[in-house]
Amino acid sequence: MLEVYWNNSFKGFPPIAYELKHAFKDRWVRFHTLPESKRYPENEEEYQEIISRHNKILSEVTKSNNEVYMVGVEYSDSLVPPGKGKNTKGILDNPVYWVAVPMHEPGEAEEFHSYFHLYYEKSNWNAGQLDTLFRLVADEEISNFMVVSEALDWVFHPYDGGVDLILKNESEMEKLRSRFEDWLSSHSSGM
Repeated sequence: MLEVYWNNSFKGFPPIAYELKHAFKDRWVRFHTLPESKRYPENEEEYQEIISRHNKILSEVTKSNNEVYMVGVEYSDSLVPPGKGKNTKGILDNPVYWVAVPMHEPGEAEEFHSYFHLYYEKSNWNAGQLDTLFRLVADEEISNFMVVSEALDWVFHPYDGGVDLILKNESEMEKLRSRFEDWLSSHSSGM
């Protein structure tokens, strides 16, 4: 069911978190989670800043409806899912298998694929619920995790150093940019 909704909302674009910013540039925004665009935390105070910024942004986008899909990823060289979503390090309690997405790097033989195996869990998100996830992402222990609104009108993708958001439209993106202007990248591309 989620796959049908995804395809309708994202024009069939594969649900690979780090690729969305390229496909939906007109409604993408990136926020950095440490001052001065620092990428990696060095102490507990910086971890708390990362967690706080993620929670503030996620609270802003969920304020009208906090029902979300939390989407985790496992990786393998097989179309067969490797571990029933258990590689999401306990972030998803009862993961439901969604889809396998074949991936290959430019220059690799077309017949060789690695696969992203996506799992999801529907939840009522509350501030603090994903603090463990935000710490794991900051430490590069989890990647390509997404939180997606129930209506699939926004995607929240935390990465080590910040968060990418794909919003419903350019107007929503601009509102969020304005709200958290101090956390934007100073780079002209927004990266």
